[in-house]
Amino acid sequence: MSCATVDSFLIAFPEFRATAETQLTELLAMVELRIDTEFGDMREEAVYLELADTLATRAQGRPARNQRGGESKSVYRGKLNELRQIHALGRRLA
Repeated sequence: MSCATVDSFLIAFPEFRATAETQLTELLAMVELRIDTEFGDMREEAVYLELADTLATRAQGRPARNQRGGESKSVYRGKLNELRQIHALGRRLA
């Protein structure tokens, strides 16, 4: 289990400081269940990126999205996908 906290998340992603702490706490708990332990020491970063993506893709998060080819995709989802690729490559090389 990671040591992900709302305070640490807000340090990494200060753009979400206006979000209510209770909402952040609830979403963090939900995201913790979705992100597998297979990320190992990168799990906390993956949790934070997933939480940022969840927040950014809500109706209130529209400014944090990139529009590509008519599809809405948050910048955080792109970074999480990169982290997944890095992790997968590392497992293959180990």
